[in-house]
Amino acid sequence: MADANDLTGGRTRRQFLQALGAAVGGVAVSGAGAAGFGSQLPPGQRSGATVIPGSYAFYRVLTTERLLPWPGNPGRLNPVADMTGVVLMAGVTPRLFMHVTLAASAIPAGVPSDPAPNALLLATMDYSQRPSIAGLKIVAYEGQSLDANNISGAAPELLPVRVDRIGTGDTNFNGLYATTITSQDLNDSVSINSAPGVYLYDLATDRWTQKARFGDVVGEGIEYGGIFGDVALADDDSVLFTAGTTEPVAGYGGAQALMLAP
Repeated sequence: MADANDLTGGRTRRQFLQALGAAVGGVAVSGAGAAGFGSQLPPGQRSGATVIPGSYAFYRVLTTERLLPWPGNPGRLNPVADMTGVVLMAGVTPRLFMHVTLAASAIPAGVPSDPAPNALLLATMDYSQRPSIAGLKIVAYEGQSLDANNISGAAPELLPVRVDRIGTGDTNFNGLYATTITSQDLNDSVSINSAPGVYLYDLATDRWTQKARFGDVVGEGIEYGGIFGDVALADDDSVLFTAGTTEPVAGYGGAQALMLAP
């Protein structure tokens, strides 16, 4: 039996909000909030409780393989040939990180085009009128080499860092992006420039910061191995990630660890 002082009538919070939404002809959203049409604030901003209409409108903001002008760069064509389904909202900013396959017109000179390289793109949304992409930037792409102008925290002898695969990664409240960059080099010996690692991207500086890399010393003579897994980015910009290490474990090549890089 529900407590007489229980305003939810003994229902779960979700059931209570659903009933409230039905009563007022809308849906009550708490916590993440909802950016209304006509607002410059992106969806996901921490705006408290909001009521949005009970019906939904969907807007196409980007279509693959359409010969449309590049958003924010009308002199070029749409750079997106395919999307992998990975889209990450960049905190409270009106930006989205997207994993895509580049269209032929967007592949940088000298980069192999068969198969077309995958890339990390940063889209800037415009919510002031009909939602649309105001700008689109290629952050990194397979086949790219990151030198001292693109990356910090890496020893000079380890530069440039070769980008062969960009992991799914994570974003945080500040709009930064953390991911793994790995090599698809299948040779018996891998160039040190192809060594996998964990990296943090900041649009404000348009640079990557190396947080961890194969061969870095973890402590007591233990080093990171060649495997980095999932990455989570906290709002204080620290990076939590899984990694293989050279710590000896009976019956295994090394130990797996959950690491935090401040």
